[in-house]
Amino acid sequence: MKIKAVHSIKGVSKSLNNLLIDSVASGASIGFIAPLSLQSAHDYWQGVDRDLATPYRRLYLALDGDTVIGSVQLSLCAKANGAHRGEVEKLMVHSEYQGQGIAKQLMNSLQLTMICMIGLLGERNLYYVSPALSELLILPMEYLFRRMLF
Repeated sequence: MKIKAVHSIKGVSKSLNNLLIDSVASGASIGFIAPLSLQSAHDYWQGVDRDLATPYRRLYLALDGDTVIGSVQLSLCAKANGAHRGEVEKLMVHSEYQGQGIAKQLMNSLQLTMICMIGLLGERNLYYVSPALSELLILPMEYLFRRMLF
């Protein structure tokens, strides 16, 4: 299994459709109602693919060979004063792969991106809104560095 940041869904769209349909069917609270049709999943991922062409969307995939088994997105703030803010969206792990730490690895990759971005801005804190927690998280850089070091 490997984690990979991608700039397009080309070559993995079918696998992403399967991941989304499985996640919704398994009860994931990610903004869709079961049963999710293949067309709805396809339409969703096409929208994400369009967003990936902008500097405000990042997509991280967990891959088992060529199969997507997990994903998470980072939606960055487009406002001039919001370069240090982002929102974590649609953290998913296929039901057959849950319990193996894949979600943690996806989040670590996302957090590392944010650390690099914040470091470049000279900020001391990372701000992001977690829809699952419905609250603003303010994470000091020192905390994030300690979590990311092995």
